[in-house]
Amino acid sequence: MRIPDEIDWAFVDSFLVEGRPTKQSADTLQARIQSLPEPFRTAARHYREGCNAYDNARFEESIGHLTRAIRASPQSHGPYLVRARCLLKLGKLDEAIMDLSKVVELRPELAAAYQARAEAYRQKGLVEMADADLRRAWELDPGLKRFES
Repeated sequence: MRIPDEIDWAFVDSFLVEGRPTKQSADTLQARIQSLPEPFRTAARHYREGCNAYDNARFEESIGHLTRAIRASPQSHGPYLVRARCLLKLGKLDEAIMDLSKVVELRPELAAAYQARAEAYRQKGLVEMADADLRRAWELDPGLKRFES
């Protein structure tokens, strides 16, 4: 099932990344979620709850919500990306790489996915794969922050 145009993941992501929402942005997000058809409403709700759990370092809880979001909308990249970040925090590198590879499949233009996968490869000692992903991330976004080795 393809994600409908009604879900604006960029809006949801920016809402979550920019820190604590204002009352207006929270109301806007809630209204957008409520206007979605099922199963996308469920996906968006679990995505939001998973991101909140991630922000509070409750990684296992976050993974549960994000997995439910993925089940409801498997073509949405956002839940895979945040779940991969949880998995990286927990040291579950192979699972994180699988999720990040799915993000790359769904959104090949997303530099952050290549950068995160490069970090997972680096932690596994797969230096050539990490370097290839970093080069691709920097091609897509030359201003992307470079992490120390």
